[in-house]
Amino acid sequence: MTEQDERPPGIPRRKERKKGRRGAPKSKEFMDAALDAYIRYEALRMWRRIELVKRSSPEIAPGEAARLAGNFDERFPYAPLWAGPWEREVLAAAATPAGVAFANVESAMRAAVQDERKARLDQGDEPLEDLPDYNDFIDGALGRLMEETRGEKET
Repeated sequence: MTEQDERPPGIPRRKERKKGRRGAPKSKEFMDAALDAYIRYEALRMWRRIELVKRSSPEIAPGEAARLAGNFDERFPYAPLWAGPWEREVLAAAATPAGVAFANVESAMRAAVQDERKARLDQGDEPLEDLPDYNDFIDGALGRLMEETRGEKET
């Protein structure tokens, strides 16, 4: 008699437990999601910089606005790691008829963050995730999430 025959009708078959871990731990998933959110935050910040330059000086060409917005001095000593993807993704797109799209900015920021994380690891510097601006972003995002959750529970 099989296992299925031993069960009463309507009782679903139990899934067999797989050996080993079933996926990444929750903390790893959270940190990956937090890093993706931080990258998007950086992309939005840079997109707003481009828009600010365009609004403040309408006579400036969009490509020039992207060039002026792409100042990464605050990322010292990793500024060149941010400038490289900006030039490849954003300034190259600015030279085309289609111009700069948010996807170009986001792609540049993803590459820059990944390059900086690797360089910090290679040089033995503190991880990007331990920097004040990253932690401020995470704290703010978690605070907003907690407020939203609190508001949903009250209704």
